[in-house]
Amino acid sequence: MIPMAATLADDTAISNVVAYINSLPDERPPATLSGDPDRGKSLYTTCAACHGTAGQGIWSTKAPRLAHMSDWYLARQLHNFQQGIRGGHPQDFAAA
Repeated sequence: MIPMAATLADDTAISNVVAYINSLPDERPPATLSGDPDRGKSLYTTCAACHGTAGQGIWSTKAPRLAHMSDWYLARQLHNFQQGIRGGHPQDFAAA
């Protein structure tokens, strides 16, 4: 995101992008993967410390929102973290 944000010319451009994102519908994408929601809930308790109990993200921990993300995207990113492909914040000692 930071490289893309650098392409925005000024504060007005940033405000315009924020306004557009805020205008997008807050809907869940359709599920494409299957799994055990109860087991997932149990596993998520570790994630909730940084990402929030509802997956809303927490600014102070620099943890992004997870709620309403596509299931396939989350699965891919968790796999990438496990493989050391996706980085994390330097102060994040509990990153997936």
